[in-house]
Amino acid sequence: MLENISFVGGIHGVGKSTICKSICGKFNINYLSASEVLKWSKLNTDIKNKKVDDISFTQDLLINGLNEQVNKSEHYILAGHYCLFNKMGT
Repeated sequence: MLENISFVGGIHGVGKSTICKSICGKFNINYLSASEVLKWSKLNTDIKNKKVDDISFTQDLLINGLNEQVNKSEHYILAGHYCLFNKMGT
């Protein structure tokens, strides 16, 4: 489906964006942030709080956002987190 996207995941603050942007600049690859694709600021007013109301809904938002933003003839690196937590932290 989105074969032209490589995913780089890790915990908050480890430098995902920094390393991805560096790689993208050197190899003329597009950079995407999962938070930006999700429009995280619309999902949660506290951008540091990564807990969501509905995990499936949030995953669907990411997939739909990628389908809207990605050009299949170009390559991308997507930086994000490996998992989502619901409001209960699970």
